[in-house]
Amino acid sequence: WDGWPDGNFERTYTHAEFKSTRDLAVHWSCQVSGSRNGSEDAEDWSAGRKAERRCRGIISCTNAACDALIRPCTRRKDISRQLEKACLCGASLQRFECHTLQILMHFRHGVHFMHQGPLQLLVGAPTLNGPGESVANISSILLNKDRIAQELKKVRREEKPGNGTDDISLLAFSEFCHNNPGFIINSVIHEVVVISMQQPLMLAELVKETRAIPDDPVNGIVSDAAHGFWRQQNCLLIISSAYSLSLRCWIPGILSYTNGASADHYRHHFLALFQSISRERRSRGWDTSDDNDFGNVCVVDFSKAERVGFIEAFIEFRQTEGTTRTVDALRTAAEGLLKGCQQHFRAGVTRISRVGGVIPGGEDRIFRRLTEDLLEAENLAAFLEVGQRILAEFPLVSPWLAWWMREEHASMLFQSKRRMDPPLWEFHSLHLTPSPQGRRVAKPPGHII
Repeated sequence: WDGWPDGNFERTYTHAEFKSTRDLAVHWSCQVSGSRNGSEDAEDWSAGRKAERRCRGIISCTNAACDALIRPCTRRKDISRQLEKACLCGASLQRFECHTLQILMHFRHGVHFMHQGPLQLLVGAPTLNGPGESVANISSILLNKDRIAQELKKVRREEKPGNGTDDISLLAFSEFCHNNPGFIINSVIHEVVVISMQQPLMLAELVKETRAIPDDPVNGIVSDAAHGFWRQQNCLLIISSAYSLSLRCWIPGILSYTNGASADHYRHHFLALFQSISRERRSRGWDTSDDNDFGNVCVVDFSKAERVGFIEAFIEFRQTEGTTRTVDALRTAAEGLLKGCQQHFRAGVTRISRVGGVIPGGEDRIFRRLTEDLLEAENLAAFLEVGQRILAEFPLVSPWLAWWMREEHASMLFQSKRRMDPPLWEFHSLHLTPSPQGRRVAKPPGHII
């Protein structure tokens, strides 16, 4: 969460995530309203207590040579007073309205956030070749933004299953597989449910002829799980993404629906990933013996289940391929392909530095600098020296730091504790960026024209 929501999307956040983002704070000027209906103790977000934020747009100068942008006040009468004043350049001011609506549904398990921008449908959904077809082409009545919002709600209401779940029958699933051959590349329907999906373009971008791109943080495969994508709280959408050289953006390489987040769920996801890469490489007549071709540095978060699932999947995959290596050798090879996302570590540093009872006021910069030194320590002695200094100056961070210094976490994160080959570690700068699933680009909203 970076405070610059844009486009149409929705997601469920836990109470901890909601609090850590300062109640999902946004940088846009918004008018806030609430409702007495609904309950914060509701089990499903649709029955929760509703709060709304309406974007107030922006104020800009009428002088084309002046690029001044002003944040509007939230009340209409205060906005009028702003517009009565002149810009610093002497020209008059004008307001561009924005009718984007943010809805927050507070319920027992967290907050469900919805960001709705009906004008995006009027302009046309963004595509590689500019805006797509406008909904106004359907009917002239859809030139009205409020009518667009009404019709959008109607469509979503009709699409929502009556029981509020994501369940489908096995017969419907079988029919879907028949009508879409090759899209479901692996399915496990048991106590553990994992359904892995992949299109040819996704696979083609996973398997590259050029193994790495120098000087750009776009190498390897990034895996993460999206919580709250499905209506059922325990279900996840696991995504392994790769950078597309042709599209110049990150795209999913494989998607998996799972009914949980255990190591077994991740094992089936990664096993499907490895098997699909192997099939594609063989179809191109390429070698499949190099371990780096099956992950080429796989960046993950610090979930034990994800790490264990990756390692077990790699061992099972190589054994089915007929390897002569021992299980211990395969485990070591798998661990050498894993790298932790430093964004997760830095996010933790930011949260800790804001806790005045742990980091004294005015000393947060010192704490941040020391944690960066911890990441960049070139050898074990320097690493331990920085760690001891952090504990000496900020003793209350001891439990937090101890978790990051566990061997299974430290080996994926800190340079001095790496298990990966040094040249491979240095070449791949993926860890410097947040995962594609968790990243939003700070930019002006597309619905303000």
